[in-house]
Amino acid sequence: MDTTIEKQTIIIADDNESYLKQLTKEFNNSEDFEVIASVSDGAEALAIIANKKPDIVIFDIVLGNLDG
Repeated sequence: MDTTIEKQTIIIADDNESYLKQLTKEFNNSEDFEVIASVSDGAEALAIIANKKPDIVIFDIVLGNLDG
């Protein structure tokens, strides 16, 4: 019986590069989560979300090219 639990996939969109890197690092160090994309552009984030269909999206309210 396979008891492996799949990690929850996350996309993070934030224009603060240091915060984006730190948040990505923290989630990737967890056994429960995997960041599949981290971007600083809102339009790019939406395209990735549509393509990869993550479990969780963390989207900054104010971003370039599209606000959250």
